Amino acid sequence: MSKVIIAGQEHARTWSASGSQGVSLRQGIYPYERVEPWKSAALLLEGDDVVSTTKSLGYYPIRGNTKLQGNGETPHRLLPLSMVVDPWSMTTLNAWGHSSFGLVFHDRVGTFGSINRPWVLSIITDQLEWKGKEQELHRICDFLDDPLTRFKVRPVIEFVGGCANADIPLENILRDNAAAVRLIRNRMPPPWVVVNNITPIAPPEVFQAAQDAGADCIRLCNTIPHGHPLLPEDIKWAKRSPLMQRIGKPGAYSGPACAPIILDVLDSIRPLISVPIGVGNGFYTVELIAEAYRRGADFISLGMIKLYRPWRLQSLIEAANTLK
Repeated sequence: MSKVIIAGQEHARTWSASGSQGVSLRQGIYPYERVEPWKSAALLLEGDDVVSTTKSLGYYPIRGNTKLQGNGETPHRLLPLSMVVDPWSMTTLNAWGHSSFGLVFHDRVGTFGSINRPWVLSIITDQLEWKGKEQELHRICDFLDDPLTRFKVRPVIEFVGGCANADIPLENILRDNAAAVRLIRNRMPPPWVVVNNITPIAPPEVFQAAQDAGADCIRLCNTIPHGHPLLPEDIKWAKRSPLMQRIGKPGAYSGPACAPIILDVLDSIRPLISVPIGVGNGFYTVELIAEAYRRGADFISLGMIKLYRPWRLQSLIEAANTLK
C-alpha cells in the first residue's frame, strides 16, 4: 500500500470526509447534533486519513446554512435542511453548510483526545474582512499550540480558504487566502503540516500563491458554485436549493458532474505546483481515480459516497492506495 509524502510525513492516499457519514441526519436533528462522526463507520475502514468537519474557533456553531433556534446557537431540530441529497444521481445541493460546533467545544468534550490515527483538522473563519480573519486565525493558532489542548495525535491543519456555500464574496476569498496560509505557516512551523483547500474555480495563480505562502499540500475538493458553465443545466436550483429558499442565493453543487471540472483545474495547476495535490468531489469510480492519478493527483478525497453508495467505499479506498 503506497503512501503520499507531505512535508516529510507519510499519509494515506485516501482522505475521507468524516462529516459526510450520516450528514443528512446530523443537520441539527437530535441526538445526531451531539454525535461526532469520529465514532462513525469511517473510522472502521482501513487505509484512509479522516478529515474533520470544517470548524471555526467558538464553542457554539457559527451561523452557516443550517437554520438555528431563537438563541442563535443551537441547530434547529425540526427544520435542519441546509442541503438536498439525491441518492439516485449521487448529487448534492449546498453540501454541508458549515454549522458545526467549534474547536473549543470539541476540546472540552474530549473529541480530539479520542482520535488515535492520522487525521486532518479542517478550519475556517467566518469573518468577511482580513482584519477580522487575521485576529481569529491568531486565536486558532493559540488554541492549537496550547499544551492544554488535548490532541492524542497531532493533526494536519487544513485551512479552507472559502466555501461556495458561505456568504463571502469570491474576491475576498482570493485576496486573503495566501495571507491566511502564510500566517498559519509562520505560527505553526514544522512538524505541523499545513494544507490549503480553496474553491476549485479560483485562478491558477491563487494555488501557486498558496504554495509560495507555505502550504505543504493543495486539496481540490470543494463544491462548485451555481453558474459554472460545465454544471448540468437541468439542476432545479430555485425549487430544490434550501439556500435559495432561505437567503435567495442558489448555493453550490457536489456530485459526479464536478469530477471533470476538478480534473480540468488539476491540468491547469499541476505544472505550477510542486507540493502534493489531492482531488475529490464526484470521484465515485475506480476509473475516475485512475484518471486523476494519470493527470497528476497525489491522493483522493472521498466524501458523500459514504452516503450514496457506502458499499463501494472500501474498494475505492483500496484502489486509491494501490493505483498510484
